[in-house]
Amino acid sequence: MRWIVIEESAAKAKSAAAGVDCTKFVLTQAQAARHLRRARRIDEHDFNHMITWLPCYAAGRVGFTSGSHASWSIREDGAAWLRFDSGDEVFLYCPHCPLPRTGSWLVD
Repeated sequence: MRWIVIEESAAKAKSAAAGVDCTKFVLTQAQAARHLRRARRIDEHDFNHMITWLPCYAAGRVGFTSGSHASWSIREDGAAWLRFDSGDEVFLYCPHCPLPRTGSWLVD
């Protein structure tokens, strides 16, 4: 990884419940880079159906030493994806990576 930029932080999925507050899900560049390095590749089915979805996320852009670039997103549940400028997508998961936890999904 050569560089990483955060474009959205403390963001909330459009499908999230009205009372969800993602303001505490703020990642630093170091946290985002560490998460993308430590997360392991999973298939798209597992990404969409096997992980307990949480609505808070951060997103941005990343450049690699190979010269490729990608958009990225990291969710509070530890799931992440990379969408390369070539159109390829990679789905990632790191259930034990340290991320801020908001508890925002616990809505009455």
